[in-house]
Amino acid sequence: MDDKKQQIIEVLASARYAITTNELYERWQIQFDKQASKRTIERIVDQLITEGLIEAENPKAQRNIKWRLVQGASIIASSMTAFDALCIQLLNQYAGAVLPYSAYAKQLQQQVHQAELVLKKQPANSPYKRWAKKVFIEQRGQPLLQAEIDETIQQLCYQALFEETLLRIQYMSKTPNCNPDKWIVVQLLGLVVRSHTRYLVVKYQGEDKIRLLAMQRICEAESTEQSFDYPVDFNLHEYVEAGGTAVTWTDKPVQLLLKFYGYMCGVMLENPINDTFILLERTDKYLLYKVEVKLTNDFESWILSLADKVEVLEPLEYREHIAQKHAAASRLYVNNILKDEV
Repeated sequence: MDDKKQQIIEVLASARYAITTNELYERWQIQFDKQASKRTIERIVDQLITEGLIEAENPKAQRNIKWRLVQGASIIASSMTAFDALCIQLLNQYAGAVLPYSAYAKQLQQQVHQAELVLKKQPANSPYKRWAKKVFIEQRGQPLLQAEIDETIQQLCYQALFEETLLRIQYMSKTPNCNPDKWIVVQLLGLVVRSHTRYLVVKYQGEDKIRLLAMQRICEAESTEQSFDYPVDFNLHEYVEAGGTAVTWTDKPVQLLLKFYGYMCGVMLENPINDTFILLERTDKYLLYKVEVKLTNDFESWILSLADKVEVLEPLEYREHIAQKHAAASRLYVNNILKDEV
């Protein structure tokens, strides 16, 4: 950051109240530079307003406007390097969905804005300026458009999660007996972003059961500002890794015997399913593979998507289940072809 900008911020930070441009100029002369002009101060003030670091206490005033720092501006503006700016840009680009809507939201927005300005000032051939265009995190599977979430509801949910306060909601579930007009008080335990959907991990007040609520199905939300004791025995990462966010067919991992064909042989050698895999046999035509997995809808969808590039050998029940799924899909296409021919 420009030295003079930093000096202006220091002057405002040391003031106990908002000060006018004249007062700012006088203090700056005493603390830093007696030779600088008042016009220089006015120009820097305009730049800091644009960058979101200072604001007017009395914006409607025609004369003697008083200036103050935006909350957290002295921290943001301390010395953001090009590397800092790049990291903030990538954080906002790829992790924006998990940043908290809270008392710090304004500072986060200011940091993002400041990062954009820092990178914008970099030369055209700067590696910091060009890096974000060279990297991309691709979602697995077919990406779908994210469901629309009401901005106010999203803010209330993030704030309740951040502050650990109870939230009153109306929720439209997919169950037949759902009453969307019923108000429910929930404890928010976590936020999970799964591809195109944001899920809230919650407990209904008075219940021990952990539930997963799609945020776009929350019809209404109200803050209670009533705190609750976050359960010390709950770990979100363990919950997700245990299959809590997926439809799980088994409580414990099941040992599978899988046979991979074609290009999937190379894929499974380079990228095993997990660290329990055992390579039993490898030929020019197939790969025989033993592994322990939890049977979830995600795993089933993956197996089905591989079509003739994988064969489930054991357990027999799961082999028959996958075979029935493929048969049902085949009948769908065959029946439709016959109808068209008739």
